[in-house]
Amino acid sequence: MKPQNLIRAVPMFVLIPFGFYLLAAAVFGHIPANPNWREPDARESGAITIFVQSNGVHTGVVLPAGLGTWRAYGWGDRQNENY
Repeated sequence: MKPQNLIRAVPMFVLIPFGFYLLAAAVFGHIPANPNWREPDARESGAITIFVQSNGVHTGVVLPAGLGTWRAYGWGDRQNENY
């Protein structure tokens, strides 16, 4: 095989699998995982409010721990009483 043909063939070994990946993502991304799901009515389900905190890089959740107290769980925190 000539070097010129090899130089042309190498990018195709990268571009063709990447193209198949993009095609699969486009096709399978349109298949719904749970099409019948509906958000429950908060008044009837006894919903509990939670918060999501972010510092721009990591996220965590803040959950109620009792009357007026909150507990944050996030990146590297097992328990954080500051909230």
